Amino acid sequence: MALPKLETPTYETIIPSTGQPIEYRPFLVKEEKILMMAQESRDPAQAINALKRIIKSCTFDKVDPNALTTYDAEFLFLQLRIKSVGETADFQLPCEGCQQLQDVKVDLTSVEVQYPKEKPETNIKLNETVGITLKSLTLNDAIGMKPEEMDDISAMVAVVIDTIYDEDNVYKASDCSNKELKEFVDQLSHSQLEKIQAFLVSQPAIEKDVTFGCTNKPKDKDCSGCKTTVTLKGLADFFA
Repeated sequence: MALPKLETPTYETIIPSTGQPIEYRPFLVKEEKILMMAQESRDPAQAINALKRIIKSCTFDKVDPNALTTYDAEFLFLQLRIKSVGETADFQLPCEGCQQLQDVKVDLTSVEVQYPKEKPETNIKLNETVGITLKSLTLNDAIGMKPEEMDDISAMVAVVIDTIYDEDNVYKASDCSNKELKEFVDQLSHSQLEKIQAFLVSQPAIEKDVTFGCTNKPKDKDCSGCKTTVTLKGLADFFA
């Protein structure tokens, strides 16, 4: 005998980078299991894979997670979490004065993608004849990185290179090996690298300034009533 199927509500949101409207549903027990396994593993690659699987499933296979920018994925997961778990999340954040942790409730519906005030330069001339074009980091780029490469500036720079060009040719980075790209990046001067780093640090992300008061009264300093502002940014801060 077939058991009854449960109705799941659907919602609509917009992919930030494209403005494309998409339908989605809350994540279910099967997706919660995927999340729990990824969190328990503490493996960044597994966490990104879990994020991709959940986005693909909860958007009815209409969204290709590999094509999403990291900030698209952050925003979509935020919407999924709001509809699946609730509109608020509880945090423990340190008081700026006494460093004691405070219980803070954050309204997730007020969290938005924050864009840089000035659009970062995507076409960077390295010398008179050679230049590069840059692209936003995607989930596909991130999953292709090994855990030890997450803190390797050469690896991070390599994944945001879209093309390398000279007077005669344009070379697509996707046609080059990781080794070739890293060797190319290692040839850059400090000033050239700084230009690419400026592009990296200016990437959009979900972000919110959270201001809260301190209720602690330690012996050495009375912080009761003092205010602290903490900036939460990216999935790591919101859903660690």
